[in-house]
Amino acid sequence: MSIKISVIGGGSVFTPELIQLLGKNTKVTGPVDVCLMDISSERLQIVGEMCQRLIKKTKEPVNITMTTDLREAIQGADYICNQLRAGGVLARIEDEKLGRKYNIPFTETISVCGFATYLRSFPEIVELANLILKYAPEAWVLNFANPAGMLSETFFRLGVTKVIGVCNISEKFLDIISEELAVTPSDVYMNFRGLNHMTFVDKV
Repeated sequence: MSIKISVIGGGSVFTPELIQLLGKNTKVTGPVDVCLMDISSERLQIVGEMCQRLIKKTKEPVNITMTTDLREAIQGADYICNQLRAGGVLARIEDEKLGRKYNIPFTETISVCGFATYLRSFPEIVELANLILKYAPEAWVLNFANPAGMLSETFFRLGVTKVIGVCNISEKFLDIISEELAVTPSDVYMNFRGLNHMTFVDKV
C-alpha cells in the first residue's frame, strides 16, 4: 500500500529537490503517491512535469499527480509538506526593500520582513489547518515555509499538533564543512542545535 505525500506550494523551485530525496528513500517508505498542489496551474505544470521526468529516470515507485484544489490535495494524506509563499516572490521583494530602506535585517524569517511574511501567511495557514483537521487529521505536517518557527507554532496552536518545522540549512552546513575538510559529507558528524533559523554547530 502506498503512502500519500501532499506538497502545498508544489509549483515552488524547491519541489524538484524534495522529489529527488523521495526517490532515494523508497526502500524505507515503499511506494509513494505525491500530490503537488499550487494556485498557479502554469507553474505547477512546469515544475510537476520536471519532477515526473526526474522520477522516471530513477525508476522508483513514486507516482506524481498535480492539482490546484487544496482540499483534494489534503484529503487522505499521510504527510503534508507546506512550502506556500503568501504573496509570492514579489511580496518578499517588497518586504526586503522595506528592511533595506530602514537599515534593519531584511530576511523573511526575522524582523519586519519576517513579521510581514507571517501576517500574509496567517490566513492561509488557518485555512490549511482547518482542512487538515477535517480531511487528514492523522497526517504529519512538515512545514518548510518561512518564517518557519512562527508558522509551525501557529499550526500547533490551531490544533495541528503533529507538525515539524523543517529547514535544510543543516545540509548546507554539512556540505560547507565537508568541502573545507576535503572529505565527503558522509564522513562528517555534526551537532546541530537550537531553533529553526537560530541555530549553531557546537561539534564537528
